[in-house]
Amino acid sequence: MISLSPQETISAPNMISAHFKSTSPQPLKFVVLAFLDRVPAERPGVEINLMAFSFTNAEIRDRLVDMAARFPHLRIRLLVDWGLVAPGKGNLVRELAEGGPANLEVRFKYDQPYKWNRQLGQLAWDYNKSLGLLHHRTISVSVDGQPIQMLLGSYNWTQRGENNYENLVEIAPETGEELRILKEFDNEFFAMWDNPALALPLAKALAQKDAFHQALSHASSSIVHPRSLRHPFIPRHQLDHLKEPLTGDLVLAFSSKRPDEEVARNGFSGSGKQRHFFMMKGNGKEKKVPISLTTLALDVLHRAQPGEEVLIAMFAFSKRVADYTALLDRVRLGVRARLIVDRQVSGDFGRELQAKAQAEELPLEVRMGTRCMHQKYMVNPSRGMVLTGTANSTTDAIQRHCDHRLLVRNRMELAGKFREDFETMWNRIQPL
Repeated sequence: MISLSPQETISAPNMISAHFKSTSPQPLKFVVLAFLDRVPAERPGVEINLMAFSFTNAEIRDRLVDMAARFPHLRIRLLVDWGLVAPGKGNLVRELAEGGPANLEVRFKYDQPYKWNRQLGQLAWDYNKSLGLLHHRTISVSVDGQPIQMLLGSYNWTQRGENNYENLVEIAPETGEELRILKEFDNEFFAMWDNPALALPLAKALAQKDAFHQALSHASSSIVHPRSLRHPFIPRHQLDHLKEPLTGDLVLAFSSKRPDEEVARNGFSGSGKQRHFFMMKGNGKEKKVPISLTTLALDVLHRAQPGEEVLIAMFAFSKRVADYTALLDRVRLGVRARLIVDRQVSGDFGRELQAKAQAEELPLEVRMGTRCMHQKYMVNPSRGMVLTGTANSTTDAIQRHCDHRLLVRNRMELAGKFREDFETMWNRIQPL
């Protein structure tokens, strides 16, 4: 077993740190490249595990290919959304899967997002048919199976991502809690990667797509999903908080949906039903509840007291989620709230919510700018609380997609960074 000192592992502050498009002096791709530069790739036993929804940045691709070529013992795994199976200009993942280094392996998270276009005689991608996007964006680094650093956030590794309002969060295991978070991410990654029906190499993904083509072109009403969906999963890391409720300052939630099931789960790693924490209820009392995308959001909102302010930057927001009801309940009790949502995706929601706030004279204001606002976070600066990740406040995030949210408590400096990002965006946007 190799022992790494903090100085050897990472040169950034040994903590949870955040980077934002709004306040960064350089493109966020350089944060990713700098993170990869700090990987101790020359050591044996090093692994880089990545999950991506979209990936078109050639510089990040080239850095991974160069690292794989220079260090043959380095193992790189890249798990991506099914949408990247299709060939096309700029699809760097498809190129990697077809001819990348042997120690850079690519797999595609299984999905069936197609309908049949009779006019063209071919499959047509349809978001509403999808069984669930792989919406994670993470890079995890391990030595001898022990995670040492991680990068996550709303930022896609694309040119469009450089133009959006985005964030990146870097985690290094300063405490046992941070190490636990990295281990939980590892378990979720390998729960998908090791399941041959959930993570398919390119050849099997293309064969599966051909099967979809045959079934849909013959107007078949049913698609046979891959077998062995219940492939046995052995966690890479044994977690010590499955029996007792989690009481620390860091809580991580996942969403997932097996293709052969109707009901979503709190992650593929199998511990979703066992993981609990004490969530604050609207009546001011704590209750032991399962850890989920929803319960983490409710905890942030319910802990906000009259006179405190909650800042929400959310790409997509729906009235059908519990986050929305809890938000209105809190502002009616005197909690102040400001929301930034994306104009193109959530414009109707934003205008309707602003009208409701004005009609009821609620301490709530909504703004929407012209630039894509791709952030997905809630912050209570007074309490040092940050909720961030890849999940939007939508039913699709909860019921279909592979998403995550990280709740951080009692980190005033981190909350201050998120507040700075929020205020920067807010001040650039005109009121409705």
